[in-house]
Amino acid sequence: MKAPHHWFALVLASLISLALCTIASAAPATLEPILINAKNLKWGPAPPDLPKGAKVAVLFGDPTATGQYVMRISVPSKYKMPFHWHSQAARMTVISGTVYIASTETYDKKLAHAVKPGGFVIVPARAQSFAFTKGAAVVEIHGDGPFDIKYTNPSDDPQMGGKTPYYFPKEFELNELNAPEGGEPIPTF
Repeated sequence: MKAPHHWFALVLASLISLALCTIASAAPATLEPILINAKNLKWGPAPPDLPKGAKVAVLFGDPTATGQYVMRISVPSKYKMPFHWHSQAARMTVISGTVYIASTETYDKKLAHAVKPGGFVIVPARAQSFAFTKGAAVVEIHGDGPFDIKYTNPSDDPQMGGKTPYYFPKEFELNELNAPEGGEPIPTF
């Protein structure tokens, strides 16, 4: 009677080992500590498929490639992001300002939810949404790349259907953990 229990334990241990190996293989092999203070972010122009006025700073990864990325997008007052969707799920944290977001079939500001600093939103892949701000805002977006934007109404695309090559700004230029002497003390992990 003890044999079935041993078999179950063996199968369970095998499944756990397989899951751990899968998780370990999904993690970047050369991941190193990263520490970036807000004052040292390197901002650049946003991709042309975002409405004008936005700036972007890449904190980790390459949003145009397959794999994990983290970036921040800074938008001015009265910024509007028409109905759109992404091929991959996007996770968004509001860093500053307030972002109003809704997912309905009509652009109705009354149905938008205010996401304030510290607020978090997950937008599933292919879920249509719109967003706008009343004041300036900064949001952090992370997920699995490539990051893309598809407009529900093609005429809302700032590129008007054109495909201009775009390269995200280089990742942070200075990893503060490797900052020159005289800076803040380097923490140990």
